Amino acid sequence: MINSAWEKEELQFMATTIFTAIATFISTNIDDIFLLMFLFAQTDARKDKWSIVIGQYLGSSILLALSILGASGLSLIMEENARLLGVFPILIAFKTIMEDKYGKKNEEDAKDKSSFLLTTAGLAIANGGDNLGILIPLFAQYKAKEITITVIIFMLLMGLWCFFGYKAACWPALRDFIRKYRTITVFTVLAVIGFWILFSL
Repeated sequence: MINSAWEKEELQFMATTIFTAIATFISTNIDDIFLLMFLFAQTDARKDKWSIVIGQYLGSSILLALSILGASGLSLIMEENARLLGVFPILIAFKTIMEDKYGKKNEEDAKDKSSFLLTTAGLAIANGGDNLGILIPLFAQYKAKEITITVIIFMLLMGLWCFFGYKAACWPALRDFIRKYRTITVFTVLAVIGFWILFSL
């Protein structure tokens, strides 16, 4: 009887933690699908697509680490300063304009693997900066077991998000439009994201 009650309580605990993790991920990362779609649509190279996936995981992992540190009272980025992360996508937007105007040294540089990886990671951190205000209070009331479950759920769902973004980018009309007007679309999307982060947090 004791074991049965303990097992029931444990199941409820797991179900609640998993449900909370899923709901939190969806509510804080829904816009990442569109950002991933935009990034995937810019390249056909397999290595670049993997760089986008790795960059998304890297950026998300950094945000989760900052949230855990923040929950422990060691926050490296205070919530009121998170808006400054909006500067990053704005800088990339203007960098794109400058590259288009003055050109790159060679085409290979424009498709550099590390560029996609670092850009995606930076955008994931900047776009998710406001998530610190949700994740830090959540992790602050969690014990190690709950935090571990939440991180695992986030990592699994991030893979699903990358898949959704990739599939959406495979739509020919969207992909062709983004590539045809790459400079203006990159500038517009990133500038909007940047200013939204700066003035909405």
